Amino acid sequence: MSGSARRIGVVGYGKLGRHISNAILNEPSLRQRFELAFVWNKSPESIGPEIPVELRLQDLDVFAERRPDLIVEVAHPCITWNYGAQFLRAADYMIGSPTALAR
Repeated sequence: MSGSARRIGVVGYGKLGRHISNAILNEPSLRQRFELAFVWNKSPESIGPEIPVELRLQDLDVFAERRPDLIVEVAHPCITWNYGAQFLRAADYMIGSPTALAR
């Protein structure tokens, strides 16, 4: 992994989260530019063996310890409502649930 790779945290491990995480881990062109900082899911048992144990985040409250450069939310609008400000204090933030902005 290059020292200049952007560290990505993925919040949510449904179809989109799975796709993003696996692409970062397995796609050679992406591996040069990105590094997976963590993957979090409300139901941790849904994260399969394709994600190394050390990349699984059990407690979303400690996300900043993983030093992400970008957090990608693909979980539920309540993630933005509950964590959006905290995420932005620590990293760039990409909202995947645009209905979070309608509140």
